[in-house]
Amino acid sequence: YLKIFYDIKVVWTVHNFSAHDYPHPWIDKFGRSILFKVTDAIIVQQKSSIIFDKKCYFIPHINYTDVYGPKISRDYALKRSLGFHDTDIIFLSFGAIAPYKRNEKIIEAVEESDNVKLLIVGKGEDKYVQTIKTSKNVVVCNKFISNEDIPKYLSIADFSIFYYDESEMTSGGLILSLSYGIPVIVRNIPAAEIVDKNCGYVFKDDIELKKIIKTLENDKSKQFNTINSVIHNNPEFISINLRKIYESFN
Repeated sequence: YLKIFYDIKVVWTVHNFSAHDYPHPWIDKFGRSILFKVTDAIIVQQKSSIIFDKKCYFIPHINYTDVYGPKISRDYALKRSLGFHDTDIIFLSFGAIAPYKRNEKIIEAVEESDNVKLLIVGKGEDKYVQTIKTSKNVVVCNKFISNEDIPKYLSIADFSIFYYDESEMTSGGLILSLSYGIPVIVRNIPAAEIVDKNCGYVFKDDIELKKIIKTLENDKSKQFNTINSVIHNNPEFISINLRKIYESFN
Protein backbone atom coordinates (compact mmCIF):
# COMPACT_ATOMS: atom_id res chain seq x y z
CA TYR A 1 0.00 0.00 0.00
CA LEU A 2 2.87 2.39 0.74
CA LYS A 3 4.33 1.60 -2.67
CA ILE A 4 1.07 2.51 -4.40
CA PHE A 5 0.39 5.60 -2.28
CA TYR A 6 3.88 7.10 -2.59
CA ASP A 7 4.67 5.65 -6.03
CA ILE A 8 7.78 4.00 -4.60
CA LYS A 9 10.08 2.01 -6.87
CA VAL A 10 11.55 -1.17 -5.41
CA VAL A 11 14.85 -2.70 -6.52
CA TRP A 12 15.67 -6.15 -5.14
CA THR A 13 19.18 -7.63 -5.32
CA VAL A 14 18.75 -11.39 -4.96
CA HIS A 15 21.64 -13.07 -3.14
CA ASN A 16 20.17 -16.49 -2.36
CA PHE A 17 17.54 -18.93 -3.58
CA SER A 18 16.24 -19.08 0.00
CA ALA A 19 17.20 -17.92 3.48
CA HIS A 20 20.16 -19.80 4.94
CA ASP A 21 19.26 -22.34 7.65
CA TYR A 22 15.78 -20.81 8.10
CA PRO A 23 13.49 -23.29 9.88
CA HIS A 24 10.29 -22.17 8.12
CA PRO A 25 10.90 -22.41 4.35
CA TRP A 26 7.23 -21.87 3.47
CA ILE A 27 7.30 -18.43 5.15
CA ASP A 28 10.46 -17.55 3.23
CA LYS A 29 8.88 -18.70 -0.03
CA PHE A 30 5.69 -16.74 0.67
CA GLY A 31 7.63 -13.58 1.52
CA ARG A 32 9.72 -13.85 -1.63
CA SER A 33 6.60 -14.27 -3.78
CA ILE A 34 5.19 -11.03 -2.36
CA LEU A 35 8.46 -9.19 -2.86
CA PHE A 36 8.67 -10.45 -6.43
CA LYS A 37 5.23 -8.97 -7.20
CA VAL A 38 6.01 -5.50 -5.80
CA THR A 39 9.55 -5.27 -7.20
CA ASP A 40 10.17 -3.02 -10.20
CA ALA A 41 13.66 -4.38 -10.90
CA ILE A 42 15.44 -7.54 -9.82
CA ILE A 43 19.24 -7.62 -9.82
CA VAL A 44 21.07 -10.93 -9.97
CA GLN A 45 24.84 -11.28 -9.74
CA GLN A 46 25.28 -14.26 -12.06
CA LYS A 47 24.26 -14.60 -15.69
CA SER A 48 22.90 -18.07 -14.99
CA SER A 49 20.52 -16.59 -12.40
CA ILE A 50 18.53 -14.65 -14.98
CA ILE A 51 15.50 -16.89 -14.60
CA PHE A 52 12.90 -14.22 -14.01
CA ASP A 53 11.02 -11.97 -16.43
CA LYS A 54 12.05 -8.80 -18.28
CA LYS A 55 12.53 -6.80 -15.08
CA CYS A 56 15.59 -8.92 -14.21
CA TYR A 57 19.09 -7.41 -14.66
CA PHE A 58 22.54 -8.92 -14.39
CA ILE A 59 25.12 -6.86 -12.49
CA PRO A 60 28.13 -8.82 -11.18
CA HIS A 61 29.19 -8.81 -7.54
CA ILE A 62 31.55 -5.93 -6.78
CA ASN A 63 35.15 -6.94 -6.09
CA TYR A 64 36.95 -6.48 -2.76
CA THR A 65 40.34 -5.46 -4.13
CA ASP A 66 42.26 -3.72 -1.29
CA VAL A 67 39.01 -3.13 0.65
CA TYR A 68 40.61 -4.62 3.78
CA GLY A 69 44.07 -3.32 2.97
CA PRO A 70 46.60 -4.54 0.42
CA LYS A 71 47.37 -8.20 -0.24
CA ILE A 72 50.29 -9.31 1.95
CA SER A 73 52.96 -12.03 1.80
CA ARG A 74 52.29 -15.32 3.54
CA ASP A 75 52.16 -14.85 7.31
CA TYR A 76 54.10 -17.92 8.43
CA ALA A 77 53.97 -16.85 12.08
CA LEU A 78 50.16 -16.97 12.00
CA LYS A 79 50.24 -20.28 10.12
CA ARG A 80 52.51 -21.86 12.73
CA SER A 81 50.51 -20.42 15.63
CA LEU A 82 47.48 -22.34 14.36
CA GLY A 83 49.42 -25.59 14.44
CA PHE A 84 50.22 -25.92 10.74
CA HIS A 85 53.56 -26.73 9.14
CA ASP A 86 55.07 -24.42 6.54
CA THR A 87 54.61 -27.03 3.80
CA ASP A 88 50.97 -27.83 4.58
CA ILE A 89 48.40 -27.02 1.90
CA ILE A 90 45.78 -24.89 3.64
CA PHE A 91 42.11 -24.84 2.65
CA LEU A 92 40.30 -21.86 4.16
CA SER A 93 36.61 -21.77 5.02
CA PHE A 94 36.18 -18.12 5.95
CA GLY A 95 33.27 -16.11 7.36
CA ALA A 96 30.19 -17.06 9.34
CA ILE A 97 30.41 -20.66 10.61
CA ALA A 98 26.97 -22.04 9.82
CA PRO A 99 25.29 -25.28 8.65
CA TYR A 100 24.58 -23.98 5.12
CA LYS A 101 28.32 -24.00 4.40
CA ARG A 102 28.44 -27.81 4.79
CA ASN A 103 31.83 -27.82 6.45
CA GLU A 104 31.27 -31.44 7.44
CA LYS A 105 31.51 -32.38 3.75
CA ILE A 106 34.83 -30.58 3.40
CA ILE A 107 36.14 -32.19 6.58
CA GLU A 108 35.28 -35.64 5.26
CA ALA A 109 37.26 -35.00 2.08
CA VAL A 110 40.24 -33.45 3.85
CA GLU A 111 40.49 -36.24 6.44
CA GLU A 112 41.59 -38.63 3.69
CA SER A 113 44.56 -36.40 2.79
CA ASP A 114 48.07 -36.45 4.23
CA ASN A 115 49.13 -32.82 3.78
CA VAL A 116 45.95 -30.86 3.05
CA LYS A 117 44.66 -29.06 6.14
CA LEU A 118 41.39 -27.21 6.68
CA LEU A 119 41.10 -23.95 8.60
CA ILE A 120 37.55 -22.91 9.49
CA VAL A 121 37.59 -19.39 10.84
CA GLY A 122 34.84 -16.90 11.62
CA LYS A 123 32.01 -16.43 14.10
CA GLY A 124 29.34 -19.04 14.62
CA GLU A 125 26.88 -20.12 17.30
CA ASP A 126 28.77 -22.04 19.97
CA LYS A 127 26.19 -24.83 20.02
CA TYR A 128 26.71 -25.53 16.32
CA VAL A 129 30.48 -24.98 16.24
CA GLN A 130 30.92 -27.55 19.02
CA THR A 131 29.47 -30.20 16.70
CA ILE A 132 32.22 -29.69 14.11
CA LYS A 133 34.78 -32.48 14.18
CA THR A 134 38.35 -31.24 14.66
CA SER A 135 41.53 -33.26 14.18
CA LYS A 136 45.17 -32.90 13.15
CA ASN A 137 43.83 -31.95 9.71
CA VAL A 138 41.06 -29.58 10.83
CA VAL A 139 41.36 -26.41 12.92
CA VAL A 140 38.35 -24.32 13.92
CA CYS A 141 38.68 -20.72 15.15
CA ASN A 142 35.31 -19.51 16.36
CA LYS A 143 35.96 -15.80 16.60
CA PHE A 144 35.20 -12.58 14.78
CA ILE A 145 38.06 -11.55 12.50
CA SER A 146 38.67 -7.80 12.41
CA ASN A 147 39.00 -6.02 9.10
CA GLU A 148 42.73 -5.44 9.52
CA ASP A 149 43.34 -9.15 10.15
CA ILE A 150 41.49 -10.41 7.08
CA PRO A 151 44.54 -10.12 4.74
CA LYS A 152 46.61 -12.10 7.26
CA TYR A 153 44.25 -15.08 7.25
CA LEU A 154 43.88 -14.94 3.49
CA SER A 155 47.68 -14.90 3.13
CA ILE A 156 48.10 -18.34 4.73
CA ALA A 157 45.47 -19.95 2.48
CA ASP A 158 46.48 -21.88 -0.59
CA PHE A 159 42.80 -22.18 -1.55
CA SER A 160 39.50 -20.97 -0.20
CA ILE A 161 36.88 -23.70 -0.24
CA PHE A 162 33.09 -23.46 -0.45
CA TYR A 163 30.65 -26.36 -0.43
CA TYR A 164 27.37 -24.49 0.27
CA ASP A 165 23.91 -26.03 0.28
CA GLU A 166 21.12 -25.43 -2.23
CA SER A 167 20.13 -22.08 -0.71
CA GLU A 168 23.26 -20.35 -2.00
CA MET A 169 23.32 -18.30 -5.17
CA THR A 170 25.97 -15.59 -4.63
CA SER A 171 29.15 -15.89 -2.57
CA GLY A 172 30.85 -12.82 -1.17
CA GLY A 173 33.54 -15.08 0.29
CA LEU A 174 34.38 -16.37 -3.17
CA ILE A 175 34.73 -12.82 -4.52
CA LEU A 176 36.82 -11.79 -1.51
CA SER A 177 39.22 -14.67 -2.06
CA LEU A 178 39.64 -13.98 -5.77
CA SER A 179 40.12 -10.27 -5.06
CA TYR A 180 43.07 -11.11 -2.79
CA GLY A 181 44.67 -13.58 -5.17
CA ILE A 182 43.46 -16.77 -3.48
CA PRO A 183 42.28 -19.50 -5.89
CA VAL A 184 39.01 -21.16 -4.96
CA ILE A 185 37.47 -24.61 -4.81
CA VAL A 186 33.70 -24.29 -5.00
CA ARG A 187 30.67 -26.46 -5.50
CA ASN A 188 28.79 -25.79 -8.73
CA ILE A 189 26.48 -23.05 -7.44
CA PRO A 190 25.56 -20.08 -9.71
CA ALA A 191 28.43 -17.97 -8.31
CA ALA A 192 30.88 -20.58 -9.63
CA GLU A 193 30.29 -19.44 -13.22
CA ILE A 194 33.28 -17.07 -12.97
CA VAL A 195 35.64 -19.84 -11.87
CA ASP A 196 37.80 -21.45 -14.55
CA LYS A 197 41.19 -23.18 -14.65
CA ASN A 198 42.92 -19.82 -14.15
CA CYS A 199 41.39 -19.15 -10.75
CA GLY A 200 40.36 -22.47 -9.23
CA TYR A 201 38.24 -25.59 -9.43
CA VAL A 202 34.52 -26.36 -9.55
CA PHE A 203 33.09 -29.63 -8.27
CA LYS A 204 29.57 -31.07 -8.17
CA ASP A 205 29.81 -33.68 -5.39
CA ASP A 206 32.03 -35.37 -2.80
CA ILE A 207 33.69 -37.62 -5.36
CA GLU A 208 34.84 -34.73 -7.55
CA LEU A 209 36.05 -32.78 -4.51
CA LYS A 210 38.22 -35.71 -3.41
CA LYS A 211 39.64 -35.99 -6.93
CA ILE A 212 40.60 -32.30 -6.85
CA ILE A 213 42.35 -32.75 -3.51
CA LYS A 214 44.28 -35.73 -4.87
CA THR A 215 45.29 -33.66 -7.91
CA LEU A 216 46.59 -30.87 -5.67
CA GLU A 217 48.62 -33.29 -3.59
CA ASN A 218 50.31 -34.66 -6.71
CA ASP A 219 50.92 -31.32 -8.42
CA LYS A 220 51.69 -28.27 -6.27
CA SER A 221 53.27 -26.30 -9.11
CA LYS A 222 50.10 -25.08 -10.84
CA GLN A 223 49.93 -21.29 -11.10
CA PHE A 224 46.73 -19.24 -10.93
CA ASN A 225 45.79 -15.71 -12.00
CA THR A 226 42.78 -15.13 -9.78
CA ILE A 227 42.59 -11.34 -9.49
CA ASN A 228 41.90 -10.95 -13.22
CA SER A 229 38.64 -12.88 -12.79
CA VAL A 230 37.11 -10.03 -10.75
CA ILE A 231 39.29 -6.97 -11.34
CA HIS A 232 36.89 -5.39 -13.85
CA ASN A 233 33.99 -5.47 -11.38
CA ASN A 234 35.19 -2.38 -9.54
CA PRO A 235 33.00 0.19 -7.73
CA GLU A 236 32.91 2.54 -10.72
CA PHE A 237 31.74 -0.16 -13.14
CA ILE A 238 29.08 -1.45 -10.75
CA SER A 239 27.76 2.01 -9.85
CA ILE A 240 27.42 2.99 -13.53
CA ASN A 241 25.28 -0.07 -14.20
CA LEU A 242 23.19 0.44 -11.07
CA ARG A 243 22.61 4.07 -12.02
CA LYS A 244 21.23 3.01 -15.41
CA ILE A 245 18.58 0.92 -13.68
CA TYR A 246 17.51 3.69 -11.32
CA GLU A 247 17.48 6.31 -14.09
CA SER A 248 15.20 4.07 -16.18
CA PHE A 249 12.41 4.82 -13.66
CA ASN A 250 12.41 8.53 -14.50
